[in-house]
Amino acid sequence: MTDTSARAYLENAVLTASPVRLVVMLYDHALLKLRTARAAIAARDPKTYGPAINTASAVLSELQGSLNHEAGGEIATSLEAIYRFAQAELTRANLRKEAERIDAVIRMLTPLREAWEQLSRRAA
Repeated sequence: MTDTSARAYLENAVLTASPVRLVVMLYDHALLKLRTARAAIAARDPKTYGPAINTASAVLSELQGSLNHEAGGEIATSLEAIYRFAQAELTRANLRKEAERIDAVIRMLTPLREAWEQLSRRAA
């Protein structure tokens, strides 16, 4: 698949996705970038791990910004706390090149991603 075809496919997937599916896609992207950052830290590749961590953090900001506290109540508040903690851990991981902090964020986000995936399947 060419780069243009892949980009068109991704754009179509995003434009046609339900809101719940979009959340799953954001988690997938964040987790991909975190795994990339983890591998780059092990390889001592700052040109890769810094941008990967920053992208993952930006995705967390997007997730945090999409929270509806009025409708989500306590769940939204809990998710916001998780996202803030994860972003702080990623900042520390980036500054100190600590892969363990990235691993901890991956462990936090993976079950959340799975929960959103289940919601997406039920809604479909």
